Amino acid sequence: MESVDTRQKRPFERLAERRGRLLDLLERFGATNIQVFASVARVEDTVDSDLDILPDFPPEAGLLKSAHPLQAWVLLQLRTELHLKLGWPPPGR
Repeated sequence: MESVDTRQKRPFERLAERRGRLLDLLERFGATNIQVFASVARVEDTVDSDLDILPDFPPEAGLLKSAHPLQAWVLLQLRTELHLKLGWPPPGR
């Protein structure tokens, strides 16, 4: 498990430092065409900003087709792993 970086950094900085790891993780979940948008894309983010990403998932991934509990768990796992890759505490803490 990666250590959590407690220094205050903007999401843009965290993304720049860990871009390769984040892309690897998203691709492992089948994501392609990964886009960053909003304040991070405009480099107007602050330490309180979130990271807005919009990936494409192939139809066979089925991640967003229904509210099946397993699919929700997979998305929660992805969110948790993204937080850890960025050096943020896991969601909900």
